[in-house]
Amino acid sequence: MKKKIFASILSVLLIISVFTGCGAAKNTAADTMAPGAVMEPSRGEDYYYDMDMPEMEATEDGYYDGQNSSASGSVADVIQSASKTYNLDAEKIIYTAYADIETLEFDETVQAVYDMMERFGAYIENSSVSGTDYATQYYGGKSHRNANFTVRVPVQHYSEMSVGLTEIGNVTNYSSESRNITAQFTDTESRLKAYRTEYDRLLEMMENANTVEEMIQVEARLSEVEYNIESLTGTLRVWQDKVDYSTIHIYIREVYEYTEPVVVPKTFWDRIVEALEDSLDWLAEAGQDIVIFIVAAVPILIVPAVVVVVVVLIIRAKRKKRKAAEEERAAQLRKEWAEKNKEN
Repeated sequence: MKKKIFASILSVLLIISVFTGCGAAKNTAADTMAPGAVMEPSRGEDYYYDMDMPEMEATEDGYYDGQNSSASGSVADVIQSASKTYNLDAEKIIYTAYADIETLEFDETVQAVYDMMERFGAYIENSSVSGTDYATQYYGGKSHRNANFTVRVPVQHYSEMSVGLTEIGNVTNYSSESRNITAQFTDTESRLKAYRTEYDRLLEMMENANTVEEMIQVEARLSEVEYNIESLTGTLRVWQDKVDYSTIHIYIREVYEYTEPVVVPKTFWDRIVEALEDSLDWLAEAGQDIVIFIVAAVPILIVPAVVVVVVVLIIRAKRKKRKAAEEERAAQLRKEWAEKNKEN
Protein backbone atom coordinates (compact mmCIF):
# COMPACT_ATOMS: atom_id res chain seq x y z
CA MET A 1 0.00 0.00 0.00
CA LYS A 2 2.81 2.39 0.95
CA LYS A 3 4.58 1.66 -2.35
CA LYS A 4 1.46 2.61 -4.30
CA ILE A 5 1.06 5.84 -2.34
CA PHE A 6 4.72 6.70 -2.77
CA ALA A 7 4.60 6.01 -6.49
CA SER A 8 1.44 8.12 -6.79
CA ILE A 9 3.08 11.05 -5.01
CA LEU A 10 6.15 10.81 -7.24
CA SER A 11 3.96 10.70 -10.35
CA VAL A 12 2.07 13.79 -9.20
CA LEU A 13 5.36 15.65 -8.66
CA LEU A 14 6.52 14.73 -12.15
CA ILE A 15 3.25 15.93 -13.69
CA ILE A 16 3.36 19.22 -11.73
CA SER A 17 6.97 19.86 -12.77
CA VAL A 18 6.09 19.32 -16.42
CA PHE A 19 3.14 21.73 -16.44
CA THR A 20 4.57 24.41 -14.15
CA GLY A 21 8.21 24.30 -15.21
CA CYS A 22 8.04 24.12 -18.97
CA GLY A 23 5.71 27.08 -19.46
CA ALA A 24 5.10 25.88 -23.02
CA ALA A 25 5.06 22.34 -24.36
CA LYS A 26 7.32 23.21 -27.27
CA ASN A 27 10.22 24.58 -25.23
CA THR A 28 11.95 21.38 -24.15
CA ALA A 29 15.40 21.94 -25.64
CA ALA A 30 17.09 22.71 -22.31
CA ASP A 31 15.95 19.40 -20.79
CA THR A 32 18.22 17.43 -23.12
CA MET A 33 21.31 19.59 -23.02
CA ALA A 34 24.56 18.68 -21.39
CA PRO A 35 25.34 20.29 -18.00
CA GLY A 36 26.73 23.80 -18.47
CA ALA A 37 25.64 24.00 -22.11
CA VAL A 38 23.91 27.08 -23.48
CA MET A 39 20.34 26.80 -24.67
CA GLU A 40 19.89 28.68 -27.95
CA PRO A 41 16.35 29.78 -28.80
CA SER A 42 14.64 27.91 -31.62
CA ARG A 43 13.43 29.57 -34.80
CA GLY A 44 9.84 28.51 -34.23
CA GLU A 45 8.99 30.92 -31.39
CA ASP A 46 7.90 34.50 -32.09
CA TYR A 47 9.96 35.95 -29.28
CA TYR A 48 13.08 33.89 -29.89
CA TYR A 49 15.98 35.61 -31.57
CA ASP A 50 18.33 34.43 -34.27
CA MET A 51 21.73 36.09 -34.11
CA ASP A 52 22.78 34.73 -37.52
CA MET A 53 19.75 35.82 -39.55
CA PRO A 54 18.70 39.34 -38.50
CA GLU A 55 15.41 40.55 -39.93
CA MET A 56 15.38 44.26 -40.71
CA GLU A 57 12.64 46.48 -42.07
CA ALA A 58 13.49 49.84 -43.61
CA THR A 59 11.72 53.04 -42.64
CA GLU A 60 10.86 55.97 -44.90
CA ASP A 61 14.15 57.78 -44.21
CA GLY A 62 16.20 54.80 -45.38
CA TYR A 63 17.45 53.75 -41.96
CA TYR A 64 16.22 51.09 -39.58
CA ASP A 65 14.48 51.40 -36.25
CA GLY A 66 12.67 49.22 -33.73
CA GLN A 67 14.54 46.04 -32.86
CA ASN A 68 16.98 46.49 -35.71
CA SER A 69 18.78 49.64 -36.83
CA SER A 70 21.14 50.21 -39.73
CA ALA A 71 22.95 53.24 -41.10
CA SER A 72 25.58 53.88 -43.74
CA GLY A 73 28.11 56.69 -43.76
CA SER A 74 30.31 58.46 -41.26
CA VAL A 75 27.79 60.87 -39.71
CA ALA A 76 28.06 60.64 -35.93
CA ASP A 77 24.44 61.56 -35.22
CA VAL A 78 23.17 58.84 -37.56
CA ILE A 79 25.26 56.24 -35.76
CA GLN A 80 24.12 57.56 -32.40
CA SER A 81 20.50 57.18 -33.47
CA ALA A 82 21.12 53.67 -34.84
CA SER A 83 22.89 52.50 -31.66
CA LYS A 84 20.42 53.96 -29.15
CA THR A 85 19.56 51.67 -26.23
CA TYR A 86 16.20 51.37 -24.46
CA ASN A 87 14.92 50.31 -21.03
CA LEU A 88 18.23 48.99 -19.74
CA ASP A 89 16.80 48.01 -16.36
CA ALA A 90 13.35 46.69 -17.31
CA GLU A 91 14.18 44.69 -20.44
CA LYS A 92 16.65 42.02 -21.44
CA ILE A 93 17.98 43.33 -24.76
CA ILE A 94 21.05 42.15 -26.68
CA TYR A 95 22.70 44.81 -28.86
CA THR A 96 25.06 44.00 -31.73
CA ALA A 97 26.74 46.38 -34.18
CA TYR A 98 28.89 46.03 -37.31
CA ALA A 99 31.23 48.79 -38.51
CA ASP A 100 33.49 49.03 -41.59
CA ILE A 101 36.24 51.64 -41.23
CA GLU A 102 38.77 53.00 -43.70
CA THR A 103 42.01 54.50 -42.42
CA LEU A 104 45.05 56.25 -43.87
CA GLU A 105 47.08 55.54 -40.72
CA PHE A 106 46.57 51.88 -39.88
CA ASP A 107 48.76 51.61 -36.78
CA GLU A 108 47.26 54.73 -35.19
CA THR A 109 43.71 53.51 -35.83
CA VAL A 110 44.37 50.09 -34.30
CA GLN A 111 45.89 51.76 -31.26
CA ALA A 112 42.84 54.03 -31.06
CA VAL A 113 40.60 50.97 -30.83
CA TYR A 114 42.59 49.72 -27.83
CA ASP A 115 42.41 53.17 -26.23
CA MET A 116 38.63 53.26 -26.68
CA MET A 117 38.25 49.83 -25.10
CA GLU A 118 40.26 50.94 -22.09
CA ARG A 119 38.20 54.14 -21.78
CA PHE A 120 34.84 52.36 -21.93
CA GLY A 121 35.77 49.23 -19.98
CA ALA A 122 35.47 46.95 -23.02
CA TYR A 123 37.47 43.88 -23.94
CA ILE A 124 38.37 41.92 -27.09
CA GLU A 125 36.54 38.65 -27.59
CA ASN A 126 38.63 37.82 -30.68
CA SER A 127 40.78 39.70 -33.18
CA SER A 128 42.97 39.24 -36.25
CA VAL A 129 45.40 41.52 -38.10
CA SER A 130 46.92 40.86 -41.53
CA GLY A 131 49.89 42.84 -42.84
CA THR A 132 51.73 43.41 -46.10
CA ASP A 133 53.86 40.75 -47.73
CA TYR A 134 57.52 41.24 -48.66
CA ALA A 135 57.20 40.30 -52.34
CA THR A 136 54.51 42.89 -52.99
CA GLN A 137 56.45 45.63 -51.22
CA TYR A 138 59.71 44.71 -53.03
CA TYR A 139 58.16 45.19 -56.47
CA GLY A 140 56.37 48.37 -55.43
CA GLY A 141 52.86 46.94 -55.38
CA LYS A 142 49.99 48.29 -53.32
CA SER A 143 49.43 45.98 -50.38
CA HIS A 144 46.90 46.98 -47.73
CA ARG A 145 46.59 45.88 -44.14
CA ASN A 146 43.34 45.07 -42.41
CA ALA A 147 42.15 44.11 -38.95
CA ASN A 148 39.06 42.48 -37.45
CA PHE A 149 37.95 43.03 -33.87
CA THR A 150 35.03 41.58 -31.95
CA VAL A 151 34.66 43.90 -28.99
CA ARG A 152 32.42 43.43 -25.93
CA VAL A 153 31.50 46.74 -24.34
CA PRO A 154 29.26 47.46 -21.31
CA VAL A 155 25.78 48.19 -22.60
CA GLN A 156 25.73 51.66 -21.00
CA HIS A 157 28.71 52.62 -23.22
CA TYR A 158 27.51 50.84 -26.37
CA SER A 159 26.15 53.93 -28.13
CA GLU A 160 29.03 56.14 -26.98
CA MET A 161 31.66 53.75 -28.30
CA SER A 162 29.78 53.31 -31.58
CA VAL A 163 29.80 57.07 -32.13
CA GLY A 164 33.48 57.17 -31.16
CA LEU A 165 34.33 55.00 -34.17
CA THR A 166 33.84 58.07 -36.38
CA GLU A 167 36.86 59.67 -34.69
CA ILE A 168 39.36 56.96 -35.63
CA GLY A 169 38.66 56.61 -39.36
CA ASN A 170 36.17 56.89 -42.20
CA VAL A 171 33.12 54.77 -41.30
CA THR A 172 31.86 53.52 -44.67
CA ASN A 173 29.16 51.27 -43.25
CA TYR A 174 27.49 50.85 -39.87
CA SER A 175 24.61 48.60 -38.86
CA SER A 176 23.07 47.91 -35.47
CA GLU A 177 20.53 45.37 -34.27
CA SER A 178 18.78 44.75 -30.97
CA ARG A 179 17.09 41.55 -29.76
CA ASN A 180 14.65 41.58 -26.88
CA ILE A 181 14.93 38.25 -25.03
CA THR A 182 12.88 39.30 -22.00
CA ALA A 183 10.14 36.73 -22.67
CA GLN A 184 12.38 33.68 -23.03
CA PHE A 185 14.62 34.91 -20.21
CA THR A 186 11.63 35.12 -17.86
CA ASP A 187 10.32 31.77 -19.07
CA THR A 188 13.71 30.13 -18.45
CA GLU A 189 13.87 31.65 -14.96
CA SER A 190 10.43 30.23 -14.18
CA ARG A 191 11.48 26.80 -15.37
CA LEU A 192 14.63 27.01 -13.29
CA LYS A 193 12.63 28.02 -10.19
CA ALA A 194 10.22 25.10 -10.73
CA TYR A 195 13.09 22.62 -11.06
CA ARG A 196 14.70 23.94 -7.87
CA THR A 197 11.41 23.59 -6.02
CA GLU A 198 11.06 20.04 -7.28
CA TYR A 199 14.66 19.36 -6.28
CA ASP A 200 13.94 20.36 -2.68
CA ARG A 201 10.81 18.17 -2.60
CA LEU A 202 12.73 15.23 -3.98
CA LEU A 203 15.34 15.64 -1.25
CA GLU A 204 12.55 15.44 1.34
CA MET A 205 11.17 12.34 -0.36
CA MET A 206 14.65 10.80 -0.35
CA GLU A 207 14.81 11.25 3.43
CA ASN A 208 11.37 9.66 3.90
CA ALA A 209 11.94 6.75 1.51
CA ASN A 210 11.40 3.37 3.20
CA THR A 211 12.67 0.97 0.54
CA VAL A 212 15.60 0.75 -1.84
CA GLU A 213 13.24 0.83 -4.80
CA GLU A 214 11.78 4.15 -3.64
CA MET A 215 15.28 5.60 -3.18
CA ILE A 216 16.31 4.52 -6.68
CA GLN A 217 13.25 6.16 -8.25
CA VAL A 218 13.80 9.43 -6.38
CA GLU A 219 17.55 9.42 -7.10
CA ALA A 220 16.94 8.93 -10.83
CA ARG A 221 14.61 11.92 -10.93
CA LEU A 222 17.04 13.94 -8.82
CA SER A 223 19.74 13.37 -11.46
CA GLU A 224 17.42 14.59 -14.23
CA VAL A 225 16.38 17.68 -12.29
CA GLU A 226 19.97 18.54 -11.36
CA TYR A 227 20.95 18.08 -15.01
CA ASN A 228 18.25 20.56 -16.12
CA ILE A 229 19.13 23.06 -13.38
CA GLU A 230 22.75 23.18 -14.53
CA SER A 231 21.71 23.60 -18.19
CA LEU A 232 19.24 26.41 -17.50
CA THR A 233 21.66 28.14 -15.15
CA GLY A 234 24.34 28.14 -17.86
CA THR A 235 21.83 29.48 -20.40
CA LEU A 236 20.78 32.36 -18.17
CA ARG A 237 24.40 33.17 -17.36
CA VAL A 238 25.34 33.46 -21.06
CA TRP A 239 22.24 35.48 -21.91
CA GLN A 240 22.88 37.87 -19.03
CA ASP A 241 26.47 38.32 -20.21
CA LYS A 242 25.23 39.23 -23.71
CA VAL A 243 22.74 41.67 -22.19
CA ASP A 244 25.33 43.32 -19.93
CA TYR A 245 28.03 43.49 -22.63
CA SER A 246 27.02 44.51 -26.14
CA THR A 247 29.01 43.29 -29.14
CA ILE A 248 30.64 45.51 -31.78
CA HIS A 249 32.28 43.89 -34.81
CA ILE A 250 34.90 46.27 -36.22
CA TYR A 251 36.58 45.78 -39.61
CA ILE A 252 39.47 48.19 -40.32
CA ARG A 253 40.94 48.50 -43.81
CA GLU A 254 44.03 50.49 -44.78
CA VAL A 255 43.56 52.66 -47.89
CA TYR A 256 45.50 55.33 -49.79
CA GLU A 257 42.48 57.61 -50.02
CA TYR A 258 39.04 57.61 -48.48
CA THR A 259 36.00 56.44 -50.38
CA GLU A 260 33.87 59.43 -51.30
CA PRO A 261 30.10 58.99 -51.08
CA VAL A 262 28.29 59.21 -54.40
CA VAL A 263 25.56 61.82 -54.01
CA VAL A 264 24.63 62.71 -57.61
CA PRO A 265 24.45 60.08 -60.38
CA LYS A 266 27.29 60.47 -62.89
CA THR A 267 26.53 61.69 -66.40
CA PHE A 268 27.60 59.90 -69.55
CA TRP A 269 30.45 62.37 -70.09
CA ASP A 270 31.61 62.00 -66.46
CA ARG A 271 31.76 58.26 -66.92
CA ILE A 272 33.83 58.66 -70.10
CA VAL A 273 36.27 61.02 -68.37
CA GLU A 274 36.52 58.70 -65.36
CA ALA A 275 37.18 55.69 -67.62
CA LEU A 276 39.90 57.64 -69.47
CA GLU A 277 41.52 58.71 -66.20
CA ASP A 278 41.44 55.14 -64.94
CA SER A 279 43.11 53.96 -68.17
CA LEU A 280 45.84 56.59 -67.89
CA ASP A 281 46.41 55.71 -64.24
CA TRP A 282 46.66 52.05 -65.20
CA LEU A 283 49.16 52.80 -67.97
CA ALA A 284 51.25 54.92 -65.60
CA GLU A 285 51.28 52.18 -62.98
CA ALA A 286 52.08 49.55 -65.63
CA GLY A 287 54.99 51.68 -66.91
CA GLN A 288 56.32 52.07 -63.40
CA ASP A 289 56.05 48.34 -62.83
CA ILE A 290 57.98 47.63 -66.06
CA VAL A 291 60.76 50.07 -65.12
CA ILE A 292 60.99 48.61 -61.62
CA PHE A 293 61.12 45.10 -63.08
CA ILE A 294 63.94 46.05 -65.45
CA VAL A 295 65.95 47.72 -62.69
CA ALA A 296 65.41 44.72 -60.43
CA ALA A 297 66.50 42.35 -63.22
CA VAL A 298 69.76 44.26 -64.05
CA PRO A 299 71.89 42.44 -61.44
CA ILE A 300 70.67 39.12 -62.80
CA LEU A 301 71.29 40.07 -66.47
CA ILE A 302 74.84 41.46 -65.99
CA VAL A 303 76.64 38.10 -66.16
CA PRO A 304 74.86 36.88 -69.33
CA ALA A 305 75.42 40.30 -70.93
CA VAL A 306 79.17 40.15 -70.22
CA VAL A 307 79.37 36.65 -71.69
CA VAL A 308 77.52 37.79 -74.82
CA VAL A 309 79.87 40.80 -75.24
CA VAL A 310 82.98 38.60 -74.87
CA VAL A 311 81.66 36.09 -77.40
CA VAL A 312 80.84 38.90 -79.87
CA LEU A 313 84.33 40.39 -79.48
CA ILE A 314 86.00 37.01 -80.02
CA ILE A 315 83.91 36.38 -83.17
CA ARG A 316 84.76 39.82 -84.54
CA ALA A 317 88.48 39.29 -83.83
CA LYS A 318 88.45 35.95 -85.66
CA ARG A 319 86.64 37.50 -88.60
CA LYS A 320 89.19 40.32 -88.83
CA LYS A 321 92.08 37.85 -88.61
CA ARG A 322 90.53 35.63 -91.30
CA LYS A 323 89.89 38.63 -93.56
CA ALA A 324 93.48 39.84 -93.11
CA ALA A 325 94.81 36.37 -93.97
CA GLU A 326 92.62 36.21 -97.09
CA GLU A 327 93.80 39.66 -98.23
CA GLU A 328 97.41 38.68 -97.66
CA ARG A 329 96.95 35.48 -99.65
CA ALA A 330 95.29 37.39 -102.50
CA ALA A 331 98.17 39.90 -102.56
CA GLN A 332 100.68 37.05 -102.69
CA LEU A 333 98.86 35.46 -105.60
CA ARG A 334 98.75 38.75 -107.53
CA LYS A 335 102.47 39.24 -106.93
CA GLU A 336 103.30 35.76 -108.16
CA TRP A 337 101.13 36.21 -111.22
CA ALA A 338 102.80 39.54 -112.02
CA GLU A 339 106.30 38.04 -111.75
CA LYS A 340 105.32 35.15 -113.95
CA ASN A 341 104.03 37.45 -116.68
CA LYS A 342 107.17 39.55 -116.45
CA GLU A 343 109.42 36.55 -117.15
CA ASN A 344 107.37 35.63 -120.20
